[in-house]
Order: sequence, then structure tokens, then C-alpha cells
Amino acid sequence: WGWVHATDESDQWDGFNDSGIEHFRGKPIIHLAREIIQNSLDARVSGDEPVVVKIRLHKVPTISIPDIEQLRENIKLCLDAAEDPECGEGPKAADFFRRAYEVINKNEISVLEISDFNTSGIVGPCINGKPYYAFMKASGQSVKQSDTASGSYGIGKFAPYAVSSLRTIFVSTVYKDDKGNDIQLTQAKAILTSYFTKDKTTRKGVGFWGKKHKCMPVEGYQHDLPAWIQRVNNNDGELKFSCGTKLSILGFTEPADWEEHLVVSVAENFFGAILDGKLIVDVNGKHNLSTESLKELFQDESLRAIIEDYQDEPETFDACRNYVLCLAESENVEKVESQMPDLGHVELKILVRDGMHKRVCFLRNGMFITDQLHGLKRFSDYKDFVAVFQCLNHEGNQLLRAMEPPRHDDFEPDRLSTEEEKKRGRKILRRLARWVRDKLKEHAQEPAAEVTEIVELRHFFGDEVDDGEGESVDEINPMGEILIRAKPVRRKQVALPRGEDEVAVGREDLTYLYEASEEVKDPREHLGGTYDERGNQERLVRLQVPLSNVRAVVINENTRRLAFTVAFSGNIELRVFATGADTDYQIPISVANVGTLSGGKLRLTVEEGQRYHVEVQFREAFRGAVRVIAYEV
Repeated sequence: WGWVHATDESDQWDGFNDSGIEHFRGKPIIHLAREIIQNSLDARVSGDEPVVVKIRLHKVPTISIPDIEQLRENIKLCLDAAEDPECGEGPKAADFFRRAYEVINKNEISVLEISDFNTSGIVGPCINGKPYYAFMKASGQSVKQSDTASGSYGIGKFAPYAVSSLRTIFVSTVYKDDKGNDIQLTQAKAILTSYFTKDKTTRKGVGFWGKKHKCMPVEGYQHDLPAWIQRVNNNDGELKFSCGTKLSILGFTEPADWEEHLVVSVAENFFGAILDGKLIVDVNGKHNLSTESLKELFQDESLRAIIEDYQDEPETFDACRNYVLCLAESENVEKVESQMPDLGHVELKILVRDGMHKRVCFLRNGMFITDQLHGLKRFSDYKDFVAVFQCLNHEGNQLLRAMEPPRHDDFEPDRLSTEEEKKRGRKILRRLARWVRDKLKEHAQEPAAEVTEIVELRHFFGDEVDDGEGESVDEINPMGEILIRAKPVRRKQVALPRGEDEVAVGREDLTYLYEASEEVKDPREHLGGTYDERGNQERLVRLQVPLSNVRAVVINENTRRLAFTVAFSGNIELRVFATGADTDYQIPISVANVGTLSGGKLRLTVEEGQRYHVEVQFREAFRGAVRVIAYEV
């Protein structure tokens, strides 16, 4: 047994920026929850029992890591290579390995354990073509546990390395072989960088702990391995009760509020499976996600506050709360079922209620895929509603899965193999969107209102006589009767995105806003406080900044070039709203050529009277009219 980094005979170099790990570096805790839970659900055994995932943080003696001196030496050699200018790694790699070397020299190390139950484990043996081999040793290979698996052993297997300060994990799994025998495999894998040994031999960046010959896993229970590594820490008679996997992430980075971020990610991505009784997740004994607790979890404002600075949050949290209501409630929920060509048995649940955000959520096998399907994004003339779609047919779900990208957040027909299949995929999605919209028209569309006379404008226009001829009555001479006076007009409040507890006001509104309050003497001293229109402490007040000569030039369906002049000096927060038939809603900004982004909003430092030109890219395609609003920060 021991650590092995194979000799590189081809004069290549494994750099620090591993593409698999980099894919998850942006939001590592969020991705970890999605990918690991997805792995466990894919390995669910048949029957009515839910998959149970337990996540625990341990502090273990560093000396208990198998062959610790070898691992420590390998990390030191990687540090030496990273600090060597001739290797071309740069400061990023050097900083990482410097911290890693400090971690591995401490007396204690953090280990995040993720164990699943009521699963089949990662099926072996460790030979090409088996899920275990794909997970531990193959590159660019995805071998599914089942034909409806969500991509568990492809790119998602790199997510745990993104939260390891040593980029090292241990895997111990128990599975049944073809003869019904229960087998335990235990192995470690480290994704470091190439390095030189003392004799100047180049070693590859990926290394393994286990049997040194061909880097194979250790089989069965081993009494000299620590309990925190092995799935089963008893004799082989216990194996038949222990199918499943234990993943141990070495040197867990412990980001702030990691437990809460894990919980939110699991809840947002797998609320369908949890409500359906297929999944239970326990996070460090602090949070338990189950059918009974999920609805209450989405009402937890402290959780919502923790994640509100993350990208797309808390909008996604609020949206998923509405989807949970749609799935969990029976009163006022319309359930529509149908048999569709290609997809088979499908189901759509519709909840019409004030405050719902007018989106259609698509679930596959209990996992949230998207609520941005083409053709189902704009519902300006509909009542407030949410809807949840699920395909209940095995073959239909296979087809949908084949159209999903690696992130599993859309359906893309061009990912299918042949032009005929791509054409078929597009047709399926168009038919699906039409069917969903037809059902929404039946249950959620606003009925056409009767014709109503607008009496407020009648003195500006003439009334025609009965036969449509002749002069109109009550004609107004526009040159003589209309008087224009210079009078300040109160700036109206702007509708903010649902879920944001704010009031937008203009500078001239300040006295009006607080004039009923006896306690507030100077409202300018309280901007940024939480007061309602009568001065009671309740909501955050945002001071609107005047913009003039605003232009929004369409570059393409995702990009606009904004131009405006500011009557203010300081820091502003710029938001873009789609102007709909019934309300305005915010279009989140994902990229901008200046400033900084936070939650889909752009922050800039501006000077009064200056003209600014900003190019922004939206997170979703939008071709309609927009409004540009700025607030003082």
C-alpha cells in the first residue's frame, strides 16, 4: 500500500488549473451539494425506502492519514515545482501548495464525510467500463448507474476536490458483485500538479493511495485503516447491511455558513425528490431535509438572509418556495395529465395565487432542471401563478436527459447525435411549450375585460355624433386652454423585484415619506434605515438617483448598450427592468464592461453631469423595452 504518482515518460506537465476542478471553483459548496446528492440518487436501490445522505464534519489526527509522510513529501515537491519559475505555474499554484503544506503539518485536519444509505454503492470492480473505474480513474468518461442517471460519474466527480485544501479525497464503497457477494473497495485520489523527484524524474499530477501495483483499491475491511475512512469498520459479515458509499474530503476548507449553503443548495435542486419521499439529507446533525421539514425550511428567513448575496439569490430561493407550495398543497392546485408523443405520460401542476412569480418549473427524476424553457418565459397578461412539469415516463425522461448540458440546467436539442434526432428534439420542446401554455391559458390567464370608458381624458378629445359624421362636441382649443406651469412632480415609486423588502423614493419624496412621523426629525439621517411610509421601522428605503437622456441600444438578444447622464456624484446601483403589460420585473445583469456586479445589479462610481456608456449582458435573452433605474448606495 502507499501513494503513487506515475512516472511521466512523455515529457508532459499536469498544471495546477485542472479543468474539472475549475468548473466548480465559483460556488464550490453549492456545486458539491448538487453533484454529490445527484450521485446518491442515481445509485438508489429499488423499493420504497428513500436515499439517506448524512454529511458530517470531523477533526481527525493528521497522523491517522494512511502513509502521511509520503503525501506530505508529494505536496512539498509540488510546492517546490510551483515556486520554480521554469515550471511556469505562477503565484496561484505556489499559494495553494504553501497553504496545503501548512495544513498537512498541523496536528489535526478537517475531514468532511458524506455517506449515503439505501444505495447500491459505486459498482465495481475497478476495471474499465464499470462505474467505480469511471469515478476514480477514467478521464472524460461517464458510466451511469442507471439509464436515467443524471450524469453522476462524469464532470461532477470533480466537485469534492474544489472544497479540499489538499485536493485529496478518500472513497470507500460497498456494492454487490454479479454473484451477489458484498464487496468493499477503499482508495484515495489526489489531483495535484506534476513535480520532480530528487533524481529529476517527472511525476504526474494525479496520484492514488491503495495497492501500488496499477494503483488499485484495497478490498475488504482492513483493521489498520482508521474508522473515518472505511465504509465498514467491522468483519465482513457486516458488509451485507452496508451497501453505499462514504466519501471523505481531506482538508475541508470550511467556508463561512457552509452548512446553511449546503442545505439551501440541496433544497433548491432536489425539492421534488424530497417531497416525493425519495431523499432525506442530514447536514451535521443541524439541519434535516425531509418531506415533513421542507416547507418549513423555505419559510426560514435566517437561511434566506445568509444566501442573499450569492448569484441569483434570494430570487431562486423564493421561486423554489413557490414550487414547493405547488407540489405540496392540494387546495387550489390544478393537476393536468396527458399522453404526449415521444414523452409519454406527463403531469403539470398549476397554482394560481397572488404573489406567485409566473414561472414554469421542469423537474426530472426529482431534480430541478430549469424554469427558463424557450416559449415559457413571458406571461404578462396572466394571473400570478407557478407551475411544475414532470415527465412520468421512463423513455421520456431518457430523452430529456439526453438533451441536458453538463450543468443539467436546460434542454438543448443540438446535443443529440444526428440531425434527425436534433430536429425531433426541437419539435418535442416546441410541442411541450405549446401544451403547457394552452393549459395555463385555461387556468391562469386573465379574462378579457369589458370595454370601459376612460372619463379622465374626455375633455381632451371630441365625442363623435351618433352617425359618425359632423363636428365633435366639447372641442378644446389646445393653443388657448391648456396651461403649462412649472410645478415639481413627485417621482413615483418603482416596482422592485418580488422578495426585496425595499421602497424606492425620489429625493423630493423625503418630506412626504416621513411627514406623518413625529419621531423622525431629519429623514436624511435615516436613509438606509428600515422605515415604512409613516416612519415605522419596517423596510429599507432606497434613494432613487435621477438619470436623464437614457438610451438602451440593442446589440443582440442578450446585450444592450446603455447611455445616460447622472445628476448625482457618488456610488450608484443600476438596475434594468423589462417593461411588461401589467408590471415591471428586473432583468438580472450577468456581465458588464465597467463597475462590479452583485445579485444581477451593477454598481458604479459616478460624477454629476457626466455622460456614461455601459454595455451590459443579461442572463436571459430579452428583446422587449427596458427601463433603467439607479439608486444611491
